[in-house]
Amino acid sequence: MEDSFVTTGGSVGSMNTARLSVVLMPRGVRKLTAAQVAQQTRTQLARFPGFRAFVTLPPALQVGGKIGNSTYSLAVQSANTDELYAWVGRLDAAIAALPEVQDVSNDMEMKSPRVNLELDRDKAAAVGLNAAEVENALYSGFGPQWASTIYGASAQYRVLLELQPKFQEYADSLREIAFKTASGAMVPLESVVRFHETVGPQTVNHSGQLPAVTISFALRPGVSLGTATAAIKRVADALLPPTMTG
Repeated sequence: MEDSFVTTGGSVGSMNTARLSVVLMPRGVRKLTAAQVAQQTRTQLARFPGFRAFVTLPPALQVGGKIGNSTYSLAVQSANTDELYAWVGRLDAAIAALPEVQDVSNDMEMKSPRVNLELDRDKAAAVGLNAAEVENALYSGFGPQWASTIYGASAQYRVLLELQPKFQEYADSLREIAFKTASGAMVPLESVVRFHETVGPQTVNHSGQLPAVTISFALRPGVSLGTATAAIKRVADALLPPTMTG
């Protein structure tokens, strides 16, 4: 391999992934094919703990816009995200057990910390609040809410309304938020909203109009794509419920 490489960040919204592009020397001056180099690299990367690495040979022509961890991908769709995430985990494990494929992974990322907010509409209505007012106030604190524009002699400056970043990092900061009702009274957020810290998907990916999870896989040496596809289809048909499609 040449001694130069290019590193790029992960996909949008992902801060714990990276992509490393390595350029091989011309085929005439190396003994191994690109597939053989990739197979050797997989074995070497598997020895390092703390992260998972996948080796992909980029195609000469990229079909589709989705780039996964491996060369080939299977998109599984369902209108019910809970059902989708539960069954894709089982399908991922079943595909990984097939002798025809390797480097099996998916893009669920289900362990991202999050806070579920449950609005008590009766309590909110009793103090003169509705769901839209609560949503707008939270968006003003945690979203990119542009408040106004300051016009200078030669430039314009947009004013961003938000909580200080140090208060955006912890769920306890939600207890410091209060709403001003039409009567002028201040209502603490925690008096009308219940907080529940949990984990969930970092993003909800879609394929077309439906939520989807992509399972990526590579072929074992000597296995054709048709053979691997047929094996994966048999597993998916036998495992997935009729409400899910692949």
